Amino acid sequence: MFGLSRAEKLKKHFDKNGINTVGEITYIGNTPVDQFFAAQFGAQWEEKPPAITVKFKTLQGEDAEIQCRIVDNTYQAGEQVQIRYIKTENGYCGYILREEESSL
Repeated sequence: MFGLSRAEKLKKHFDKNGINTVGEITYIGNTPVDQFFAAQFGAQWEEKPPAITVKFKTLQGEDAEIQCRIVDNTYQAGEQVQIRYIKTENGYCGYILREEESSL
């Protein structure tokens, strides 16, 4: 074995240090970066699932947001979702929890 992959290390970090909370989806669609690369590369640019922006309050009461991508289209703007987040040097990183994860 060569140790854990980058994704496995990140999941382990989230499992150990992640904070679960409720957030509200405020935007679903392409990001400005997606739009830039699509304009630059046209048909060569591989379409990605839409970005979802979720706003939430941290444990310290600060307003924050994360962006993530979800392949299925089951979410709508204004919907409340369970998320898990961590603080990083550049803000916050996180993801929407699946139903089976939100009870953990």
